[in-house]
Amino acid sequence: MRHKHYHLIVEWADGKRIQQKLYNEWIACDKPNWNVNSEYRVDPDPVPDFAVSARVMFSDLYQGVEFSKNGDHNVEFLFDGDTHKLKALRRLKND
Repeated sequence: MRHKHYHLIVEWADGKRIQQKLYNEWIACDKPNWNVNSEYRVDPDPVPDFAVSARVMFSDLYQGVEFSKNGDHNVEFLFDGDTHKLKALRRLKND
């Protein structure tokens, strides 16, 4: 007899993201324990990564680095859509 969550286990092994239902809310589950009394599903909506750009420059006035949301952006920060952790930093071309 197959495990109750056999098909989801196979999808998880193939790289699909899994969610577990806890207190009537679906929560991302990186390491499911596949409890037969729990509900699981494939994550229907992966959250896309997002980028924020800014201008970073050294300022003698402030004796440090200045961040500006407006103007000629020279850096881009790429964040993970789920965890909001910084994934990458990219220097933008300055003309």
